[in-house]
Amino acid sequence: MATDDRTRLDSTLIATLIVDDDLTFRKTVRQLLERVPEVSIVGEAADGEEALRLAQALRPDVVLMDITMPRLDGLEATRRIKAEQPDMKVIVLTVHQEEAYRKTACEYGADAFLTKKTVGSRLIPMIIGS
Repeated sequence: MATDDRTRLDSTLIATLIVDDDLTFRKTVRQLLERVPEVSIVGEAADGEEALRLAQALRPDVVLMDITMPRLDGLEATRRIKAEQPDMKVIVLTVHQEEAYRKTACEYGADAFLTKKTVGSRLIPMIIGS
């Protein structure tokens, strides 16, 4: 579990939790979001179980959720987070482009579904529009 050095001093900041088992991808997303003054990264998780614990403890506004992860996949983690905290926005970020994943993510309560190829151009507007 890693948390951000910047604390959530300003309630207008969008508290964001990054969940992905790929450390390099998490770092890339962190670097992208650290340049956005409206966003505060409150934590990172490497699997779905850790995501559930951090979502409950940190109460982020937005969870960025990978699908394929150890211990608990991102789809099931999304379903459980949305069942407990329906107002928490979950954006699925994945390499999977198949419609079946998109459909399941939607059924499980995901607010958005992005492929990792589109993160650079679509993620920030999606978070800020939350």
